[in-house]
Amino acid sequence: MLTVIPIARGVEREVLSYFTTRAITPGMVVAIPLRSRIVPALVLDAENVEDAKADIRDRSLIRDLDRA
Repeated sequence: MLTVIPIARGVEREVLSYFTTRAITPGMVVAIPLRSRIVPALVLDAENVEDAKADIRDRSLIRDLDRA
């Protein structure tokens, strides 16, 4: 899973997440689909999908326990 920030004019600078099968490293510039166009984005973090899925599961469990 990639964490990126779009670096195109007229695009809000927000942190986004994308999945890819390619070997991408932090610091690379990649092309991402955003709304109806393809824009460049700076990769902030690249993480194994399995690790990311486990982290997401753990976070949702913690939130559910906090509400109880």
